[in-house]
Amino acid sequence: VKSGFRLLCEGQDSMEITNQENPGDRMFWKKLWKIQVPGKIKHFLWRACTNSLATKDNLVKRKILLDASCNRCAGVQEDLLHSLWSCNDLKEVWRRDFGWIFGSGLIFSSFKELVALVFTKPKLVPLFATTAWSIWFHRNKTRVGESVRPLDQLAGFAREYVHDFKSLKKSSSTLRVSAPKTWSPPADDG
Repeated sequence: VKSGFRLLCEGQDSMEITNQENPGDRMFWKKLWKIQVPGKIKHFLWRACTNSLATKDNLVKRKILLDASCNRCAGVQEDLLHSLWSCNDLKEVWRRDFGWIFGSGLIFSSFKELVALVFTKPKLVPLFATTAWSIWFHRNKTRVGESVRPLDQLAGFAREYVHDFKSLKKSSSTLRVSAPKTWSPPADDG
């Protein structure tokens, strides 16, 4: 409600800007929804790219928490990019398959920018999405004190998850569905 009120108060000019669709954005979202991963991972990635996950930074902005520092590295503010990518504790999770991004020297202002770069290597996109989802799952379980697999096993888990999903998708597409039987009236017993 607050954000809707703020939008109305900002005036007509800002509403005109938000109503205009950027063709590049449209392509970005089409690519995101076509990623070959389960729907829950696509939905997670969409929420991450729109910065609508409950990071500590977002929770502080909504006055739900007072401290936005990262639970992993204890110091840096936990915004979305930090919680999924740039936290030093996550470097080893990403390094094997996505070290080329670190090597590029690029600095991202949002998670969406990072995803846009990964889209330039289509074969890696499902693995990237699944790894990010695994990190978020790990973060949430750790935050509430539940047991989780160690961080150094997340990359392997994500690779296996993507492989299993692709295998299941292949096997389900090879199953043939027989033509439905047509209805016929019951036999006359009389």
